[in-house]
Amino acid sequence: MDQYRYILFLLLFTWISVSAQTPLLIKELPLGNTPAGYNEDTLKMWVVKYLHGGGGIVDTNSIKFIGDHRACGLFGNGTDIGIYAGMILSNGKVTSAAGPNNSGFKGDSLGTPGDEDLLSMYNLLFATMGAGRVNIDTTGDAAVLEFYYKPYGDEIVLDYAFASEEYYYNKQPDVDLTGFPTATSQTPDLFAISIERTGFFENSAILPETAPPPGTPKPQRWVNVVTVNPNTLFSGHFVSNPTPPPNSQQLGTQFDGFTKRTGNQDQIYIRRKDLVPCTNYKVKIAIEDFWMEAPYPVKGFKVNSAVFLKAQSLRGGANHPGWKATYEFTNPNPDFSGCLIEGGCNNIEVTFTLDEPAPGDYYIPFRVLADANRNKIRVSNLATGMVIAEDSIRFIQDETEITILLEAINLTADVPNVTFQYATNPCEGRPTPFGGPIYSGRIPMTLRNNEPFTFTQNPKTYQAYCKETLDITITDITQGGVTPINFLWDGQLPAMDTLTYQVNASPDYVPVNVGDGCGNDSTIQVKIINKPIVLEPVLDAFLCGPGQSIVIQINAETPSLSDYTIDHVRWYKLPGNTPLGDQNGNEITVVYDDVVGADLWTCGFEITDVCGGTQTGSFLVNQSELTLGNDVWICNGESKTLTANAQAQQFEWYATNNPGVILSTTNNVTVSPSVTTEYALRILDLCDHIQTATITVYVDLFVPAITIDPASAEICPGTTITLTANDAESWEWQPGGQTTQTIILNPVTPDTYTYTLNASSLYCIDKEATQSFTVFPIPSANFLFTPPTEACTGENITFIYSDDPAGKVFDWDFGDLTTSDLPNPTHTYQNAGTYTISLHVDQYICSNDFTNVMTINPLPVPDFQADLVEGCLPVTVQFTDFTADAFPNATYVWDFGDGNSSSLKNPQHEYTTAGLFSVSLSVNNTDRCAGSILQSNLIQVNPNPEANASADPYLTTLDTPEINFFNQSISDSTIQYYIWTFGDGDTSHLENPSHIYQAAGDYTVQLFIETVNGCLGDTTLYVALTEEVRLFIPNAFTPNGDGLNDVFEIKGTPVADFNLYIFDRWGGQIFSTHNYEEKWDGNNTVGDPVPAGTYVYQISGTDYLLRPLSFKGIVTVVR
Repeated sequence: MDQYRYILFLLLFTWISVSAQTPLLIKELPLGNTPAGYNEDTLKMWVVKYLHGGGGIVDTNSIKFIGDHRACGLFGNGTDIGIYAGMILSNGKVTSAAGPNNSGFKGDSLGTPGDEDLLSMYNLLFATMGAGRVNIDTTGDAAVLEFYYKPYGDEIVLDYAFASEEYYYNKQPDVDLTGFPTATSQTPDLFAISIERTGFFENSAILPETAPPPGTPKPQRWVNVVTVNPNTLFSGHFVSNPTPPPNSQQLGTQFDGFTKRTGNQDQIYIRRKDLVPCTNYKVKIAIEDFWMEAPYPVKGFKVNSAVFLKAQSLRGGANHPGWKATYEFTNPNPDFSGCLIEGGCNNIEVTFTLDEPAPGDYYIPFRVLADANRNKIRVSNLATGMVIAEDSIRFIQDETEITILLEAINLTADVPNVTFQYATNPCEGRPTPFGGPIYSGRIPMTLRNNEPFTFTQNPKTYQAYCKETLDITITDITQGGVTPINFLWDGQLPAMDTLTYQVNASPDYVPVNVGDGCGNDSTIQVKIINKPIVLEPVLDAFLCGPGQSIVIQINAETPSLSDYTIDHVRWYKLPGNTPLGDQNGNEITVVYDDVVGADLWTCGFEITDVCGGTQTGSFLVNQSELTLGNDVWICNGESKTLTANAQAQQFEWYATNNPGVILSTTNNVTVSPSVTTEYALRILDLCDHIQTATITVYVDLFVPAITIDPASAEICPGTTITLTANDAESWEWQPGGQTTQTIILNPVTPDTYTYTLNASSLYCIDKEATQSFTVFPIPSANFLFTPPTEACTGENITFIYSDDPAGKVFDWDFGDLTTSDLPNPTHTYQNAGTYTISLHVDQYICSNDFTNVMTINPLPVPDFQADLVEGCLPVTVQFTDFTADAFPNATYVWDFGDGNSSSLKNPQHEYTTAGLFSVSLSVNNTDRCAGSILQSNLIQVNPNPEANASADPYLTTLDTPEINFFNQSISDSTIQYYIWTFGDGDTSHLENPSHIYQAAGDYTVQLFIETVNGCLGDTTLYVALTEEVRLFIPNAFTPNGDGLNDVFEIKGTPVADFNLYIFDRWGGQIFSTHNYEEKWDGNNTVGDPVPAGTYVYQISGTDYLLRPLSFKGIVTVVR
């Protein structure tokens, strides 16, 4: 028994007492807002959790109560009735069952009708007593609980007690209650507990076979006030309330008496045997009232009775325990939910707990789907570590719980959609010819591969400018581990896949720790190499004479970031690298070189930026004439500042193609030509010379562009898309940081993506272009079907699409050459087999496919023949099964219509009672696929006539040799033939012949009869013809009026002048007669009964030859 469930049951009550004199505690079935008028969920909970004790399956959808809700309830504190707690059904209010017993009777009239099956019981009972039938309105206040129950074993047991107010109140001993034979007297309330296949009803609440005398009709073995009371053979199972003197203790119920399960005789409870395991049986528990006519001032449905059903006592047979299964993943990480991870990172522990100790070796089967994944899951006993190679869990004697361990093994990649299936009860898992067993216990999972971390690069290298901010990641080079993978950058939380980082050194290193929830751990570095510094060109310096100097700024063209600085510069004379200066900042002071004089020399320099990166450059120093140096390039749309590294009295800048327009009168000019342009500078130097120099600004017309393939810029997840840049010197794509001209992308998440191209030509640096594309979702193609595990031929199967069908096009293929375009179609298979169902779903440009396999078992079409359909008792019939589409291991349930059944395929049955019998056959291929057939009134079993005859006289003398014979046979059908044999060679075919014997002697007379149905009967009697008087004189008789041996009767050959005298022991005559046919009834001459004792008889007369006769003897009167 599940002790926790039992405790919960008791807590339904507000208080509990164990006192023998404390009344029962009753809770009636609550009302509900359903058509049934009661709370259906409460009733289902009572039956499943409190009445059921295991060993079978209660079909909760079939549970229903018929009657007034006040006639059904729970009870507790039932120690006095031998059942502490359980359910109660009554033909009155269940609350009326509570004690104390303070009235002669307790009665309620609920106004509900009677039950048809109980009415048939009443009529069957009355038939055995020779009474007539009654109508349904003779019964009422029925309370009926019914449901379907599938036992795991071959029997169903249920413990109960019957109680009634029809027992006499406070009478010790009770009066005899067996005298209620007909509907016109106080007929007892009836109840029944029927456990039969659908369409049949048979009361199993009966006395044990050993209780009544052998041969007692079944209706007279039903448990009720007539069969169980102080005056019956089954009194040991009766408890009166109050108890017998001298205690006379009031018990905790109002009922005047009730049955108990154990006593000095066989136990009284329900044990329905010889059932077919794993087959639905209808359980019906019913009680009702009969119209009462009794010497009480009440009539109608008044006097209450009830049946108490013991909690947890409904069980489906011994040695077939059910079980519960629970499971948990060993790793609590929510990211690993539903994943079986290799290496022990996340296992599954499944615990199977039997409802009761194993009766011996006991197995719970399981399987892994798909079957190809079985070698990827190791199943072992957690306690012993032993691997379970066979797909079943073995319990040994008395074992109640086993925990198995599921581990992922032999993986090279993740495996989704794996299911561990197990049987949830002993009825599951019968394999069929079309596939393996299907179990309803399921643990869905994904098998996850678990390998140590490896990296395709170490370190991973990026290129960036000093002080540039960029996104860095190593997800693309990380292999192994179990997602989600954590990337911890430079020891700083939180972990993130991508770090936004500003370059601060040249080169710059960023350490990253890589770990997962399965213990894999590694550390690598990201190396950021500084992109080369591009310095702005420095124009030639001009110094026209000794003592002059000029300050020149060195600036970076790239990077051009706000916080980027040149922190130091040193310069020197080329060639030879003769040092000229060294200072912080970005300025150089150039002094006229007297050694060179009016000539040219080259000034070289090296700068160091804020990240420590360096770059070198040089420029000409012209000490003879003005020059501007090499021509320069700009990118179209950009501007360029031209600075003359010269000191002068006047400056004039102009484009040589438009000299009339002076662009600047300082030593620098900013220009932004859209085409290549030559510019000129005219100065009046400090030496009072006018000098002119030119420089050409070339324009780079580079514009980055992206082409996309496919051109529609629309793809589905898993499809590649190609982005290609036009020709350039360098490319960088974001996100991702790829530096190739073409990138191939394979996005899997539906979304709109935008990629930015940063491209550079020789002079157009870091120019951007963008391209967007859309990844549309792949529609789900998953589906379910109802029924979910197996179906039968001819059964409607509903296929249910598992997602929103809006905007989608469906193409179903049911595997039998039929299709559908509905989102949730219904389909019926006409042929058995295993079918692969496929669904193709289109949504815009994307599609998906999903397949599932379903086993269609044949629906058997039962048929049978009987080799004999009519005969005389006993009739033996051979039944032959002709069921179409039956499995080799199909189960058969025959009902022969006479209360007997068989589970054989081709049974032979002997009918031992007469009647017209309907025969049914139910064939189960599986629990679901079953068929039945009923051949009504198939077998006619005709009763054999009961042959009986008499003779008059049986004994005679030669003077009267004629004897008359009388047919006294009893037959349900017409007797068509009579054959008498008189024992002297003569015969007769008359019904009532006379025969004259020719000689004295003893003769054996036989009567043979045959009915129109061909049924035979015979009987034998004995007659005699004698030459002398023969008298048969009894030596005792019992004149008590019971119809048996009540008189002193002389039998034999006739006696002439007959005289009979009876004398007491003192010689007084107390009786006389002269009539041979007269009998003494045990009274004296005045009609008073004589005392028990011995008396003397004296007989005299003459025989047929007038010879005198005399007989004298003793006869005993027994009273």
